[in-house]
Amino acid sequence: MKIKNIVKYGLLILLFCLFCIFIYQSYTVKDYHLSVSKRNIKDLYYQIQEKQKKTDFMAYLVIPKLNIAQPLYAFDDHRNDVEKEVMVLETSNFSNGNIALAAHSGDGYNAYFNPLDQLDETISIYILYKEYIYTYYLIGSEEITKTGYVSIKTYSYPTIKLITCKKNDSKKQIVYTAKLSKKEKIIPR
Repeated sequence: MKIKNIVKYGLLILLFCLFCIFIYQSYTVKDYHLSVSKRNIKDLYYQIQEKQKKTDFMAYLVIPKLNIAQPLYAFDDHRNDVEKEVMVLETSNFSNGNIALAAHSGDGYNAYFNPLDQLDETISIYILYKEYIYTYYLIGSEEITKTGYVSIKTYSYPTIKLITCKKNDSKKQIVYTAKLSKKEKIIPR
């Protein structure tokens, strides 16, 4: 009888701890991640510039129609990790607009690319980097086998690659490719 009670209380304590961790994660993530639905991208740019003064991310990925707004960290930052945030792959060159990002899909607090399956050619993808807003539009996607490495096709024009897990298939990934359509310099307010 005593052993059953110990096991029950142990499980309750474990569940309580997991719940507390989940709440903590949800609370701390809200500081950096913005809700972007129904916002003007330039207004969002200025708001992000204010946040950047208080934090140390290098850029921001914004897809308003999918309500994605994620900070992007430098290659050597401990948060530049697919298990924690959206990961900037080392092949990325923000200055020329060629960027490769990876994040999880599915369930979990770090499934930042979960809504990418709704992405189409009419949805704008923005990168806010330094004093520029880069605007991209989807040109295609490809399903590949998950190996831990991704071969990045290069084009004669700048692109962004959004790489994520295929939902309900742990052996596949989807690579979304979008073409840079505009690079706009923003004048500070």
